[in-house]
Amino acid sequence: MNKFIFLLFFWITVYCQEFKFDKMVVYQSKSEIQETLFCNSIDGDYVLKIGNDVFGTYAYLDDFKNKLSHRFIVNSIKQNNNEIRLEFNYEYSMRDTVVNFENYLEYEVISEDDTYIYGSINSYKNKRKKKLLSKFEIKVLKAKENYFYLSRYLFFHPFENNSNFNLNINGIIQEVTKVIIFKSGKEIDRTDLYKEKKLVTFQEVDFNVTVPNGFYIKN
Repeated sequence: MNKFIFLLFFWITVYCQEFKFDKMVVYQSKSEIQETLFCNSIDGDYVLKIGNDVFGTYAYLDDFKNKLSHRFIVNSIKQNNNEIRLEFNYEYSMRDTVVNFENYLEYEVISEDDTYIYGSINSYKNKRKKKLLSKFEIKVLKAKENYFYLSRYLFFHPFENNSNFNLNINGIIQEVTKVIIFKSGKEIDRTDLYKEKKLVTFQEVDFNVTVPNGFYIKN
């Protein structure tokens, strides 16, 4: 297994806020697209997501509490004995756009074993739960902590940054096995919506990312 070493580099030397990360999760889809997220197992107020664009590898550190997203350029260097060195270079910050969610979410446990919970996430028009809008059947890898805030990135776009869009689920979603959308009282099977997107890595890490004081807000 690769060992990760995280080195942090900034353009200035005065710092204001430090974010600690102790878990890494990687999801893999059939199209071979990987999505990598880092989080703090006891603090769900922020998430670091690594991705790629035409300019290379980048990372966005989303701070839900302050509604800010900090962008870093990430340089990866693979060394001997399978060590991977990641260098984070701060670029800029942005105000997060939070998409409101007015419907009512409910988590229902169907069955469980020693390792997994099998359940569903139901979305209703309101708390009266008279009109079911959608149903996500899920497989959850058990854990003591609630990692639903990570699942917003994988399965619930565009509510990634909305901390009010939340459920108490002890564990992390391994996969969404079936999606049913209800329209005009009829069921529309969307099983293929997240087909083959599965959790492949859930491991411990230990590193900090520090956002510089006087960070640059990009409009």
